[in-house]
Amino acid sequence: GNTKLVTSRTKSVCNEHGKQFLVNVPKVDGDALEAFQASGDPLAGLIVKSRNRAKIRDGAVLAYPLVRDPKTGLGYPDVNSTSTISGRFAGSGSWLTTTKSVRDILAEPMWLPWEAELNRKILAAADFAQLELRILAHITKDPVMLAAIDKGRDLHCVTASILTPMFKGEDFTDDAVREKWYPLVSEAKDRDDAGLPLTEFHKELLSNRSMSKTTIFAIIYGAGPGKLALQYGIPRAKADAIFSAVLKGYPKMGETFDRRTKETAETGEIFTILGRRLDLSKQFAA
Repeated sequence: GNTKLVTSRTKSVCNEHGKQFLVNVPKVDGDALEAFQASGDPLAGLIVKSRNRAKIRDGAVLAYPLVRDPKTGLGYPDVNSTSTISGRFAGSGSWLTTTKSVRDILAEPMWLPWEAELNRKILAAADFAQLELRILAHITKDPVMLAAIDKGRDLHCVTASILTPMFKGEDFTDDAVREKWYPLVSEAKDRDDAGLPLTEFHKELLSNRSMSKTTIFAIIYGAGPGKLALQYGIPRAKADAIFSAVLKGYPKMGETFDRRTKETAETGEIFTILGRRLDLSKQFAA
C-alpha cells in the first residue's frame, strides 16, 4: 500500500508545499527523485527517506521473523537465480545482508519490535562478499580482478583505485599508481565501516568508491553511461570517460563483453554459465 510521510519534520516541509501526500506511488520514478534530491530539492529528499524507511520496515524488520531459524537464531534470505531476465541472483525474504543495512536499521528504532532489548542484543550480518564480481572474474579471467581476489582485496576499492588517479590526471593504467591509491581508499572504507570520523579526503575517496560500484554494475547489467550521468549529476562525457577507464583497468572484462555481444548479435541467443538460454533475437534483429 501507499506509505505516508510520518515524521514531524516531514509534515512541516509538506505543509510548506501546501499539502500532505502519498509517497510510494509507482509513477514517481526513483531515479528522477534521486536526481532532484542531488540538486538540493528538499521534498524529493523526504520522499526518498520515507521510501527507504518503508524498505527497512518491509524488507528487514517485518520479514526477519519469517526467515529466522529458531535453532540457530540466524536468518537467511531465499536466493533465486531465475527470477530476473538477466539471470542475476536475487534475494527475497529478508535483506539483512550488508553492514550498511544493519546501520540503516539501527538508525530507525521506530521500526524495531525488539527496541527495548537493544541494550542486550547483537545484530550482525554476513553475506557472500561481492559474489557477482567473483563470478565475473571467473567468466572473464581478468588478471587484475583475479589478482585482487587472491589478495583478499575489496573489488570496489580496486575499481576506485582506477578512477581516483583518473580524476586527478594520473596514469591509472600504471600498476604502481593504482597500488598507491588502493590502501588509501581501503582505509577510508574501513574508517567508515567502523564509524570513525572522516576527513574531506576520506569522503572524496568513499564517493569515488561508490561511483566505482555503480559503474561496474552498470557495465555488467548494461545500464550504460547515461544512468551514471543521471545518478551523479555529471556530464555524459565524464560518464563515458569513467566507463572507458574501468574497461581499461579490467582489460579482459571489456574484451569478453565485446566478444559476447558480437556472438549474440550473430546467433540471437546467449547462455549463462549454468546453461540457461536467453533469446535475444528480437533485440538484435536487423
